[in-house]
Amino acid sequence: MPAWARWIGVDTIWPVSFTPFTGGLKATHGCDPAIVQMHGIFYAWGAGVARGQEIKRLDMIDIHPTVMKLLGLQPGRPVDGRPVEALFAR
Repeated sequence: MPAWARWIGVDTIWPVSFTPFTGGLKATHGCDPAIVQMHGIFYAWGAGVARGQEIKRLDMIDIHPTVMKLLGLQPGRPVDGRPVEALFAR
């Protein structure tokens, strides 16, 4: 990695897998979740959403069941995630 990468907190490529047939890197579909600078942003507002609530971390697998609960629908099965209860208005 270049020297500037350490300055912004990204000093590794995770995971790296080499594909000998193509001679290049294979897609990894994500990043190390420990790299805070790579976290995404999730906004929600409207009926049923708690006003001014901040959730420090939201896993991708929890988005589907959370949105389905807001819509009053059952999530598909099987589902690994669960609704983020802190997001809902009381």
